[in-house]
Formats: sequence, structure tokens, C-alpha cells
Amino acid sequence: MKEPESIRTHLPLSEITTDFRLQVRTDDMLQRGEKEVKNIRLETMVDRIATSLEAGQDIEPIKVIEHKGEYLVFDGHHRLKAYQHAFPFDNPQVPVEIMPYSYHEALAKGYSVNTTHGEGLNDTERSQAALRSCVYSPEDIKAKVLQKEGMKERLSQKITQAA
Repeated sequence: MKEPESIRTHLPLSEITTDFRLQVRTDDMLQRGEKEVKNIRLETMVDRIATSLEAGQDIEPIKVIEHKGEYLVFDGHHRLKAYQHAFPFDNPQVPVEIMPYSYHEALAKGYSVNTTHGEGLNDTERSQAALRSCVYSPEDIKAKVLQKEGMKERLSQKITQAA
């Protein structure tokens, strides 16, 4: 069966929100030594994106899911920050891609976000994000779901058992 397609549209900036459970990388996940270095790189990336936005350039849409009447960022937390930085007093229409995922599916897929762009996740961050996904999911995320998203069988089993 074919997976439903995402919908590209625009939403007012004020209608896009975050949910910490969908944030792939958290400060707690970063090792003490690399925390400062990654935060500097991430803030530099936000500044670079904000500068592009202020210059009128288009950027990749923010990927969101619709959950309980809200649009939650699935992928694009730093792009959202850049819009907020570039337009602190405005409420521009922001390009978004509404993903066809339930909240549960977004949690299960969340650990693999950032592997193809931005500041990629290392294996430890990916495993921690998968564990967080399992812990915070309102339903049980099975090891097979993590495997389907690219995680190795043994590691996915350990993570789901720990959760």
C-alpha cells in the first residue's frame, strides 16, 4: 500500500509550534565537550538561514505534523528559529510540508531526522533519540518499526526493551 503524500502549503509563523518529544537533539543528549562546539555550529546555521530569509531567499519548507489541531515541527526546528529571528515582530506565511504521520509515527521516525542535512546525528544521538521516541510515544513502538527506519535489529531490540 502506498504511503499518503505530504502536502506543501504555507502557514502563519505563529501557528507552527514545537514539542520537545519531537526534537531529535536535546542539550541533555550532547556530550559535555561537544555541546559548546555543536551549539556554536547550530547557532551559526540559524544565523545563516535567517540572513537568507531577510534577503528574500527561499529555504526548504519546515516539515510539520498535524496533531490535536496544532502544527508541530517534525523536521526544521532550526529553520523555525531562523524565521523567528528574522521576523521577530511579523507573522509571515512560512512554507511547510505537512507530513502524513500520526504523532506516534512521527515519534518513531524522529530519530532518523537530520541524517541527510544540517548537523547530522552521530550513532549515540540517534540511539538516544530512538529511546526518547519509544519512551514518549503514547503507544508501544516495536523494534520492527525502528528497524524499518534503518536501525539494526539488535540495537532496536535493546532500545525497545529499555523503554
